Amino acid sequence: MTLAKAGRVAVLVATAAASLLPHSYIPPGGRAQLQILEEVLQGPIRGRPIVLYLDPATALQVMALSVLRRAPCTLVSLETSGAEWSLRQPIASVRAASVVHVAVFSRDPRPFFRAVVASDSRWNPKYLLLFSLSRENFVGILEVEEFGRPQTIVLFQRVHSESDKLVTGKMEMLTFFPFSLGRQVKSLGVWTSISDSIFVDRFPSFEGYMFLLGTWFDDFPYLHQAKEKEEGVGDGVEVEALSALASVLNFTFHLTTEPPDDKWGALENGSWTGMLGMVHRKEKNFTVNYFGYTYERIEAFDATVSYWMEGFGMALLKPPPMAKWRSVYYPFPPKLWAATAASLVIAIVVVYLQNLTEIEFVECSSPSSWLNALRPLVNHALPHLPKAQGKRIFVVSWWLGCFILTTAYTANLIAFITIPAYPERLQTVEQLAQSPYSFVVEEAGVVVGVAEQAAAVVHVTGDGQGVADQSSPKLMR
Repeated sequence: MTLAKAGRVAVLVATAAASLLPHSYIPPGGRAQLQILEEVLQGPIRGRPIVLYLDPATALQVMALSVLRRAPCTLVSLETSGAEWSLRQPIASVRAASVVHVAVFSRDPRPFFRAVVASDSRWNPKYLLLFSLSRENFVGILEVEEFGRPQTIVLFQRVHSESDKLVTGKMEMLTFFPFSLGRQVKSLGVWTSISDSIFVDRFPSFEGYMFLLGTWFDDFPYLHQAKEKEEGVGDGVEVEALSALASVLNFTFHLTTEPPDDKWGALENGSWTGMLGMVHRKEKNFTVNYFGYTYERIEAFDATVSYWMEGFGMALLKPPPMAKWRSVYYPFPPKLWAATAASLVIAIVVVYLQNLTEIEFVECSSPSSWLNALRPLVNHALPHLPKAQGKRIFVVSWWLGCFILTTAYTANLIAFITIPAYPERLQTVEQLAQSPYSFVVEEAGVVVGVAEQAAAVVHVTGDGQGVADQSSPKLMR
């Protein structure tokens, strides 16, 4: 379901729920807390698509808010299976940077999100708002793994005094700074109706943290072994970029010389291999090698903006030129030759019928009609012109068409004799698959995976050489 469709559903459901609720009904979370929720939806996140996670205990009261009658949102129950829900959603619902995810709850929402995180690597919202209607202190959920993916996260909960007593009518905003050396959960203040921002940068500094990188020193000039330095010291464009970032954001990093399986990273039998596998298994924090984009990689991993663009091309041996004698008919395509032959037959019939009505040519016979119709095609003049006006119009029209045709043929003939003509070349992957040619990749890389999925069945031998199935499109490497 798209966000737009979900928004229309949310409007209808909220309107229906509002019509069933008594006006004097006070929801369990308190009228003041729901009023603050409405102010937040109308203020800092106004106009943004919303994925709204609702606790069934307070769902009707939340949907009765007037702001939800106009806001486009996707409704999700925290009582449903998080795994099943997440896997059914389009990537825009679970990952798009423009979408704000809002969880309104009165009970612990972690079971739902734990199932989502465990089953779907795509769920990675940029903005996550946790809004507690409970009297309990939920500050601890900011530190759990279930909420470690969002780039920005904020928790709204009732203000607790130093004696852990509730302060009526006020809600505090808290967030989590994962790299802070001091207290990691920090307050952003108490919500007021004039607050214009609730999401803050949680990574202003990495406080000297050491990142472990899954890398491979086989990526010159981006990442390679540094010359005249000890083994394991990297150099290249990516090391320079990391060093510049480290000086500003206060972190250090450790590089891996090569992945244990000597692979870059691909999804094989449901598991990630190579450098990406180390990151996916959380053995490393991230990788900086030169990776190409594939559908699986885009779904499972986040990437920076591209700092280098490179394309892959297919090279095919240039075919030999066609034989010179073929230049005689090559200037015109087969359909034009067929149309010319058909026109000649029609012209012969017309000339013959004219000769039957009034003999004005040399003689009234089929050979004479054939020759008189053929002369303009070979740039020969007619021996006699017809005297009847209608017959003259036909002869002039036929001669003019033949003149244009022969002029075009002569010009094309000169061009094809001067410049050699070549057979039609392969233009698409489908043509390559149907041809007798083999597709060869000198070095392994992302293009190998794309080619295997698109056109080939490959049998890899022990020495790494590939031999294609003769009954299928061919791929060798």
